[in-house]
Amino acid sequence: MVKRITGAWADPLAMTIHWLTTDDTLHATVTATPPADMHHALPLIVCSLAPGGGYDEYTRSQQVDIDIYAAGHAQAMRVMAGVEARLAVLQGAGDEYGYVDESELTGFAELPHTPPDIIRLAGTVTLAMRPQ
Repeated sequence: MVKRITGAWADPLAMTIHWLTTDDTLHATVTATPPADMHHALPLIVCSLAPGGGYDEYTRSQQVDIDIYAAGHAQAMRVMAGVEARLAVLQGAGDEYGYVDESELTGFAELPHTPPDIIRLAGTVTLAMRPQ
C-alpha cells in the first residue's frame, strides 16, 4: 500500500518570485505586477502563472511565465543568464514556499514590445513541487 503525502501545495508564483528576488547577483526588479512606467524599473522581471502542468500522488507541476524587460540587448542577455542560472539550482531545493523536485526552463524568445526601446524576453519555467 502506498502512503500518500499530505499537506498544502506550494505556491509556484510566490516561490519563483522569492527565489529570483533573493539572488544578489541578478540586479533586477522582480514582481508579479508590472509598473505603469517600466523605464524606471529596468531591468525588470515579471512573473505570472501560466496554463499547463499536472499532478500525481506526490508532486504537482505548474508553469510560471517569466518576462524580462531591459533597456538593451546586453542588459537583457545578462539578466536572462542570471535567471537561467538561478532556476537551474532551484531543482532539488526550495525555500519557505515549498520544495522543488524538478525545475525545467524553456528557452527565452524575444517578443515585440511597446514602447520599442524596451527589449522583452519571454520564457516559461515548469516546477514539479511537493506539498509541505
